[in-house]
This record gives sequence, structure tokens and C-alpha cells, in this order.
Amino acid sequence: MLSGFDPRGAAPLHRLLKQVFPIGARPRQQGWLSRWPLEPAGAAAELAGEELVCLHWDDIARRHWPRQPLALLVDGWGLYKWYLGSGGFPQVARLAPGAAFTGLYPVLVVLLLAALAWAAAWLAGGIGGVWWALSAAGVVLVLGWQLAERVAVGWLFRTLRFTHRLAEERVPELPQRLRVWADQIVALEQRCPAAELELVGHSCGSFVAVMLAAELRRRPEAAALVQRLSLLTLGHNIPHLALLPAASPFRADLAQLLEQPRLPWRDWSSADDWLCFAGVNPLAVVGLADGAGNYPEQLLLPLANRRGIPAGLRGFWGRLSQQFQLHFDYWQCLPHAGGGGHSRPAGHG
Repeated sequence: MLSGFDPRGAAPLHRLLKQVFPIGARPRQQGWLSRWPLEPAGAAAELAGEELVCLHWDDIARRHWPRQPLALLVDGWGLYKWYLGSGGFPQVARLAPGAAFTGLYPVLVVLLLAALAWAAAWLAGGIGGVWWALSAAGVVLVLGWQLAERVAVGWLFRTLRFTHRLAEERVPELPQRLRVWADQIVALEQRCPAAELELVGHSCGSFVAVMLAAELRRRPEAAALVQRLSLLTLGHNIPHLALLPAASPFRADLAQLLEQPRLPWRDWSSADDWLCFAGVNPLAVVGLADGAGNYPEQLLLPLANRRGIPAGLRGFWGRLSQQFQLHFDYWQCLPHAGGGGHSRPAGHG
């Protein structure tokens, strides 16, 4: 399992999964893997012997997670130069208007804060001069940024920035980690082969899952493992990376998944979730879906219904206020949606 960017580590994911899976309180960590054995009882006895495996990359996210807003703004310039100046926003908007808006959301917040700071400086300057103006602007910017952090705008901004750095190959730790994971998974399978394996990626973890699947497919020693491997992506935002001009290595990974024999790949998303590309074929985005048929197999989930959001609150502002909660609800849908032979995120077992 690969979660999205969460600098808090695997603990929040463990709490989410513990609500729906019979997993123990303490994971068994081996290098960059945490293994959570299932402890079924009663009706869940068919899960005996299976386990969930969390692949850690939160430490990499933390190293590329600037705390200072000025550093974030300066380094985000390259991303928004493409997004707003070179046609990125229209490309994304054609695919998923909600995802295009959330990509623009940090810029809108920054512009709003700048406007409020200017207004405060103008009013205060008329009363007490330059120092009052600077102080008023500073207070507005500090309090405004604190509020933006509280409602996860900073998290969204840093996530988009990380994706841009990844496309430009400025995160060398991640390819190294992919190789380590592949080594660990192959070694684990050689010691204790599983009947089936499912690689699950959520949010930005979906494109890391694609990278890992491609890495395993390229390895001759993983050929037997790959025959039992399937891929599940949850709330994917693959176009945020795949459309970036510098992301040619990632597009090569997507092309690798089209090679025969293809991995079974299912993609679950929701029109209620504006942080994902709901119903968008990640291969078609970069012109790879021709002749691929229904690949990956896609399913739209009614996340707003599951959360019990009243119909009257499902307008623009009602949905916007629920986005960050909805985006993590996929994990809790896993045992109940889709059915079939791969309805659980069985990392090993």
C-alpha cells in the first residue's frame, strides 16, 4: 500500500485501516516496509494468513516539505509558470474541472492574502505612516498563512510542488527507494510466496504505485511474482505528474504497464472528490490508451453518499468544505466496493 503525501508517517493510515480491517496494533517494520498481519475472527476467517504491507516514503516527502512560506512560494514559481503560462491549466480543466480548480486554489489564496495585506497596509498607513502599514500587512500575512495551513492549503501547495520536483528528477531518493522496495518484495516472495498480491496506491501514491509496478515488470527475477500481481489506484491524480513536460520517465512507466501480459489494474475514483481525476483514464491522458480497451477498469464511487452529506450541502461550497475528508474515504470503501477476486488490498498473503 502506498498512501499519498503525509509527513506524519504510516500512523494515520494505520488508524484508518484499523476501522475496517482486523489488523494488529503494532506493525512489523522491516526496512522501508511495515507489515500488518490480519487477525480475523468469525465471518472474517477467510482473511487468515493475509497481511497488509505499507511502503514508506513519508521521510522523502518530509525532506522536500518546506516549512517557510517564502521558500514554498519561490520554488512553486516553476510549477505555476507552466500551469498558468504554458497551457497546463486548460489541459487539466478539460480532464477534470474540480482537479483544475484545486490546482489553482493555492494561487487564489496567495493572491487573496496579498490583496488583504495591501488593503490593511493602505488603511493603517493613512493612520500612522509607513511602520503602521508594514506592521498591518505583516499581521495579515502571518494570520492568513496560519489559517491557510489549518485548512490544508499549505499541504496542497507543497504536494503540487513535490510533484513538479519529481517530474524534473529533483527527488533522487524516490527512484532509489523504488529499487529497495523491489528488492525487499522479491526477497519476501522468495521466502514466503503469496497466492496473490495487490499493489494499492492512493492519491499521489497512485503514481508511485505505477512506478513500482513498472520497476517490478522490468526485473527478470520478479517474473513469477508479477504473474500474481494486480494494481489498484484510489483517487488518482496521475495527470498532475504525467502532463508535466519533464515527466518523460514516468510516461515510460505508464507505457510499461501496457506491455503484454498486462497487470490487472482497477481504478476507483469519485466525482465528489475534486482532488482526484474522477473517471479519467490515466493512459489516455498521455495518448497511450489507443487499443487498450477498458484498461484500467474504472469504477466511480459515491463518496458523498457514504459520508452522509445532505443533498442541500452538495453545492460548490458544501463540497469544497468536505474535500480533504472525502479524499481519504477510499480506504474505508475497500472491503465494500467492487467485489471480485481483488476486493481487498492484500499486500501479501
